[in-house]
Amino acid sequence: DVTPNNGCAGSPLTVDIDYVELPTTTVTNSEMEICEGSTIILVASGGDSYFWSTGASTAEMAVAPTIDTEYSVTAYSGSCAGNTVDIEVLVTQAPYAGPSTEVDFCSSEGDQDLIDYLFAADEGGQWYDTDGNPFNGLLSPATDPSGDYLYVVDGSGTCSDASVALTVYI
Repeated sequence: DVTPNNGCAGSPLTVDIDYVELPTTTVTNSEMEICEGSTIILVASGGDSYFWSTGASTAEMAVAPTIDTEYSVTAYSGSCAGNTVDIEVLVTQAPYAGPSTEVDFCSSEGDQDLIDYLFAADEGGQWYDTDGNPFNGLLSPATDPSGDYLYVVDGSGTCSDASVALTVYI
């Protein structure tokens, strides 16, 4: 109860005060790693509504960044804002084995480095011959058979390996 202090008599004034505890924003992980081209769902909790740096206002938000990206989220309880939490999504470049293609050689041609026929492929991968055995990727049209030669580039982090078949006709 609050009583006026101005010397005037009157009824006491009653004031009700509602205490709202500030929400504590939490996220499942503050740092996550994905492979380029992937989507990840960011999840926040601790409030009854949320505001993300992207403008989203739900507890869960799907993102597919192409570069390392930082997001932030704030939980709200009614109109009261809690703390802001940052989430960093690290993006690992996906391996690229090149496009699937076919190539023709004459048996009289000299040795051919097969990587030259996989346009823009990541170098450093492993070649496999038509029987599935590892080989150095240097094809000799005079002695090597026609068929599918497989090129595999190892993935790293959260990225899977990439592979492609180069079909050779001699």
